[in-house]
Amino acid sequence: MRKRIVIRLADAGEPFEASWVIHDETEGEYPVVIKTGALAEVAAASFGGQVTVLVPTSQGMLTQVVVPTANRRRMASAVPYALEDQVTSDIEGLHFCLGQRDVHGSVAVAVVAHTVMQEWLYRLNSVGIQPVALLPDVLALPFEVGQWTLLLEDRVATVRTAEQLGFSSDIANLEVMLASALLAAEESSPTLLRVVDCRQQGDPWQGTLAIPLEQLPQHEPAIALMNQALREHPPFDLLQGDYSRKEQLGKLWRPWRPAAALLVVLLLVQFIAALNERVALDQRATALRQEAVNIYLQTFPEAKKVPDPRA
Repeated sequence: MRKRIVIRLADAGEPFEASWVIHDETEGEYPVVIKTGALAEVAAASFGGQVTVLVPTSQGMLTQVVVPTANRRRMASAVPYALEDQVTSDIEGLHFCLGQRDVHGSVAVAVVAHTVMQEWLYRLNSVGIQPVALLPDVLALPFEVGQWTLLLEDRVATVRTAEQLGFSSDIANLEVMLASALLAAEESSPTLLRVVDCRQQGDPWQGTLAIPLEQLPQHEPAIALMNQALREHPPFDLLQGDYSRKEQLGKLWRPWRPAAALLVVLLLVQFIAALNERVALDQRATALRQEAVNIYLQTFPEAKKVPDPRA
């Protein structure tokens, strides 16, 4: 793919705003363009490219659950019920996406409301963007085993805690959320918290938790940092199940199935009618030839050879 675009959607407060990075080898020098603006602007620039979209982690949940099977189909059926006690909404209204299963049988799961998925896709599709993957933006932050990464922005903080896990919080509740996450981590608690502060103003964040901090260079917009850390094959793709490309094509095709079936039936009827007509014509032609032979023999009874009536 010679043109690759990474788009980060803004939160629900700015539905048609985004930041993006465009890698375009077609221009010869492999330029990288980083911008913030309206989705419609990046839509025009992304034509012909492979688009990966980062969505707000704050509008979903990343968790993990132990499942007794490695079969993906069975896993997809079991996970919603295994997480029923962890979600506040009815599971029928939620989209469950499977990540990778670890050696302990625990599988990472992203949970997003169907209404939120549909809203994201509406934003993109309405300006002509067809993404190949949707990824929670926290999973595009840098990750190293034993370390967490904290991204601070004006209205939200995003924390990556593992290869397939993380969470977001408003700034006011960040320390409470961090303390809770550290307590839940137990033996897997990080030895270092790396901080990227992209806020427009304010003193550098120090926190009050008993964990060493490392201040990383600021990136503005944050998509610049995420683009560097994003792997070629994202660890999570929300376009699964009902939202997979295969299923979406199926949904487009499904309304046309009755019409297509009717067309096949009509073509079959026409073919059978034409075949019957051809058989009838052949039979009529044979009968006429035989009648011509009979008339000739009646007219010339001494004839030993009957000329071909078609000659």
